[in-house]
Amino acid sequence: MSNIIKALSERPIAYFPIYRKITGSTTAGILLSQLMFWFKKKDKMFKTDHDIREETMLTENELRSAKKIIKSLDFITITREGIPAKTYYEICYEKLEKALKQHARTSSVKSTELASLNSLNCSSEINETINDISLTKTTTKTTTKRESKEKPLPSSFSSEDLKTSEKLFAYLKQIHPSIKQPDFHEWSKHVYAMRVTDAKSTEGIETLMFYIFEDNDEYTDTFWRSVVTDTKKLRDNYDKIAVQVRSGHSAVRRHV
Repeated sequence: MSNIIKALSERPIAYFPIYRKITGSTTAGILLSQLMFWFKKKDKMFKTDHDIREETMLTENELRSAKKIIKSLDFITITREGIPAKTYYEICYEKLEKALKQHARTSSVKSTELASLNSLNCSSEINETINDISLTKTTTKTTTKRESKEKPLPSSFSSEDLKTSEKLFAYLKQIHPSIKQPDFHEWSKHVYAMRVTDAKSTEGIETLMFYIFEDNDEYTDTFWRSVVTDTKKLRDNYDKIAVQVRSGHSAVRRHV
């Protein structure tokens, strides 16, 4: 019992949802929250990946993806300095303020648009009712055709499936900064289907994503970056990509 109480008494990691919204990733939001905690003491400091993983409990792959997102932020600078080289993190508070204001303006616009849409919906209730009847007929036909071709997606998924979906979006955001946030619930269902229906492991899925989107010496073909734009396309092309990536790479063969 004393060990349990001791474990629960460890210093908690502060997580600020605003940083999740700015980065578009939960893991990057956790890392940025921790960086902001350190920046209270110094505007520039160094931290090893080992120390960060110990404090945040992020995995190696999660930290790698999170750091890539953090590097793209205007207000954070990551450099390697000294001999032996150390990783330094530096913040610019003026740029951080601009980023927060920009996020606040964007959120305000979305709220206004939503309010206007709700108002419009209330004033055109009769027209919507008529449209709904037509849409129901069309949707029923379309759904029937789709279901005859493929199995329906599962109604549930795990938190790990959601994290995998967020990682894919983080990769895509590096290539297309203006990409809109997807429906993570739908994305996660395709990840769930890969694991349960297709018998792919979470490690295998995320390893394949790494070889598609990360610059590395083992696999340099960037073709699939333009193809895999969501988890459905990742699932549809998984085996094709895996065959290419496995070729000649024993380390990859163990996972994907």
